[in-house]
Amino acid sequence: MKSPLNGAVVLSLTKRLAWPLIFFAGLLSAQQAAPSQNNSLPPTDPCLQRSIPLTILRRPPKPQLNAAELQVWVDGNRTSVVSLKQDKISPRVVLLVDTSASMTAPYYGKWGTGLLTARFAVDAIPEESDVALVTFSDQIHVSGFQERQRVSEQLLALKDTRPKGRTALHEAIGRSAALFGLPQFGDVIYIVSDGGDNRSGVSRKAVEEELTQRGIRAFVFLIQHDAKTPEERQGAVELPEFAKQTGGFAISLPVSARGVASKEATQEANSIREQVRSPYRLDLKLDAPPVKAAKLKITLSSAAFDLSYPQHVEPCQVKVAAANP
Repeated sequence: MKSPLNGAVVLSLTKRLAWPLIFFAGLLSAQQAAPSQNNSLPPTDPCLQRSIPLTILRRPPKPQLNAAELQVWVDGNRTSVVSLKQDKISPRVVLLVDTSASMTAPYYGKWGTGLLTARFAVDAIPEESDVALVTFSDQIHVSGFQERQRVSEQLLALKDTRPKGRTALHEAIGRSAALFGLPQFGDVIYIVSDGGDNRSGVSRKAVEEELTQRGIRAFVFLIQHDAKTPEERQGAVELPEFAKQTGGFAISLPVSARGVASKEATQEANSIREQVRSPYRLDLKLDAPPVKAAKLKITLSSAAFDLSYPQHVEPCQVKVAAANP
């Protein structure tokens, strides 16, 4: 389902239950290819071989996506598809939670729906993944990678605090990206926020380029409420668009305590986890390494599928970490 918000992709949990949508068919590989146990690319110039993660937003109930259905262009030039496959991974996840004053909602209590949404996001992370928690307002607090259960405990501790301060969203995204070090296939940032930056000295464009270059996609768990400031109103539009540019999307969650505990929500979190474990990986062979960001366009012969993918191929970065086995 396409959102009217500047073409950004926004999915609704309640509407999702009536549609055969697959939220997360693939999170993150670095755009420059990282070697894996089943790497389908020959050992050629690493600046020419790229791995693009594809997220399936809509597909038929059973058919799998195959390479013959894809046409790929980089800066308007048709590009060779080497392979399309699904990998089995344990992706690293940074959970980025907004704790600024806009997260308050008196009729819900101190926290509004922010912590409930964060709980849903944690449930959607594979149990075996390493997870780092980053909380932000005008101050940014970072934990190292750890087990998912430990992050759940840290979120529970937040209920005794009150959201306050301004919103350094872009700076917090940049700090989150730095936690990964060298890129690994599957790296992803979950952002729990209503959007709106009124504190960072870093632009949205700068962090957008950084995530795309490092192969990190952003997935937004968008909190919607009555925006009070111009930054909040603009953020509700810009944050879904940011996710789209990096190859992710935004999920709109009408969350309540009862809803988070519902059978439907449990099924949805299970579905997301399984798709994170088995992402589609599109391997490309470029004719020449781009010297600046090159527009990426992917079309499909089947209208039954709907994809999200990074909107650009960035200049080469040769140093990459070993792939996640």
